[in-house]
Amino acid sequence: DQEEEDCLDQFCEDESLDGDDSYYCSQCKVHQSAIKRMKIFRFPKVLVLHLKRFNKGRGLGKGKLSTDVKFPCFGLNLSGYCAEGSPEKGKGIFDLYAMINHSGSLSG
Repeated sequence: DQEEEDCLDQFCEDESLDGDDSYYCSQCKVHQSAIKRMKIFRFPKVLVLHLKRFNKGRGLGKGKLSTDVKFPCFGLNLSGYCAEGSPEKGKGIFDLYAMINHSGSLSG
């Protein structure tokens, strides 16, 4: 389903870390720009997904998203999100076991 893929693609898209969010290298002792990337190398028996449900903006741009998120109850295929060289290619199929939905706003 396209909606599922859009949500996962947005969750997994590369994120630039710079300015106040820059990466701190413990070896160099310096903050530096970096790219944060989410890929799966080895699938666990139980996978817990915590989806970021907030705008990425700062200041007035921040807020909770109210868009519905739809996923299948059976056969969620995450093998397309496997890291390059992973021995798990084609093994990332999951069935929904439980779900938690936070209701409310950023302030409560």
